[in-house]
Amino acid sequence: MQRINDDEIFFENIPLYGSNIVTKGSRGLGGEIYFNISDIDFFGGNVNSTETIAGKEVYSLNKSNVYKFNKRNLLEYMDSIKNEFILNLFYDYKKFTRNSDKWKMIDEDGWKYRREEIEHASNLEFDMYLKKSTLDRGFIGCNSSDIYSLVVAYTLIPNYTELRILRTNENGHNCYTFLMSLKSSVDFVSEFNQEFEEEVEDKRGVNREALLNDAYNRGGKPGKSRVNTTVFNRDPVIAAAVKERANGQCDLCGQPAPFNNANGFPYLEEHHLVRLADGGDDSIDNAVALCPNCHRKMHVVNDERDTETLKKRILVYVNAMNKE
Repeated sequence: MQRINDDEIFFENIPLYGSNIVTKGSRGLGGEIYFNISDIDFFGGNVNSTETIAGKEVYSLNKSNVYKFNKRNLLEYMDSIKNEFILNLFYDYKKFTRNSDKWKMIDEDGWKYRREEIEHASNLEFDMYLKKSTLDRGFIGCNSSDIYSLVVAYTLIPNYTELRILRTNENGHNCYTFLMSLKSSVDFVSEFNQEFEEEVEDKRGVNREALLNDAYNRGGKPGKSRVNTTVFNRDPVIAAAVKERANGQCDLCGQPAPFNNANGFPYLEEHHLVRLADGGDDSIDNAVALCPNCHRKMHVVNDERDTETLKKRILVYVNAMNKE
């Protein structure tokens, strides 16, 4: 477990943390993920306060906390590990034949069952607890939750799975979103790279009007490069124009950029309303400039109301451009 910042932690190679499906001959459950006791404050836990849940001594958590998966992320993750089920190479795992246990099976039918359950689920929240272990580590577990068991305890998790837990505040409650991916999967983080950002910065601060006019004459489906992941070859002119167009303010919350970058420009991040990974255009009519908090919110919460706000914002920009 790595602490990225106050509101994000990261687990690499999840099975090394204990989340393997139950092996043959075992009577226990999988899905208990190790965390560092020193980071218990991330979850709002208290090492000096404990309680008992289902016979387990656990660290007390704030009862108002919300723990959940993100449906789109979860469906993308299931699609990325489909071959792990279809190839059925994991002979040392339990094989279930009873119809009532089909959600535990490691085959294509088991994969389909899991994915359909996730797709049709109306609520992806679960009841998490932090189980006491040793003084320097504990376990993330879950009590009586079908969705957590389906995703973690009884899903084959390849060794190259990564887990990020993001903490946001929603309606006065701390909300913890569990995001799973493979190292080779496309993620919005892969749309950023230092070389590209340096090229974007070179385009800014020269002639804003000329930059915007140039950007409006560009756009379309970006090219791709494949290394260990898929990287979209975005147009730096468009990215620079989107940031200049915002004039130092986030297109969603309307607040000033939280800080200036090393070149003295307001720090905002380009966001595509229709993701490039979903076939969206790399164009000025499909992109906005967001502060880091709103950018993260768009990828984690994915609130349709925010999307509508950004669509209206782009329309205002387009109308203003057409009047000139």
